[in-house]
Amino acid sequence: MVENKIVPADFHGIESLDSEVLLLPIFVEERPLKGVAGFVDWQLNGYLSGLVINRLFLPNDGGLLLFPTRTAFPVPKILMYGMGKVKELTIPKILLHYRKIMEVLSRAKFMSFAAPLPGSILSPLSVDDLATAWVQMINNHYSGENVITLIPKQHTHSLQAALLRSKRK
Repeated sequence: MVENKIVPADFHGIESLDSEVLLLPIFVEERPLKGVAGFVDWQLNGYLSGLVINRLFLPNDGGLLLFPTRTAFPVPKILMYGMGKVKELTIPKILLHYRKIMEVLSRAKFMSFAAPLPGSILSPLSVDDLATAWVQMINNHYSGENVITLIPKQHTHSLQAALLRSKRK
């Protein structure tokens, strides 16, 4: 069984991370980078923005870029994942994205990862639906041991409820 931990999506939460890789889901329209990606970009002196601006990372559907942080950043690797266009996001599409994310992390043999709840900032979908889908995909498709989900404090209850529901099944 995967151990799930919830951490606030703020500077203190990011600084406290203890995982092998930080997953950063990015939308095509996301300029400047927002949420956790924005915090990380600031901490890395605009490095993530530079990757997007210089087209070294394309946030189209399923785009991937894995790189070492090489700084005093608390997580040694970052995996950027392209979420495509916000206006095209539906529950079936978010399930496909979440499943691909879990498969990539599992194939890379990452035993732990941290991530903001993908889609929770820009998506028109409800945080409850996103949290339920996220927990379902972690439980069914991630072969590692530990997941840390960074989430704004006002949405913590949605993720906690999804975790509780998954334990009852």
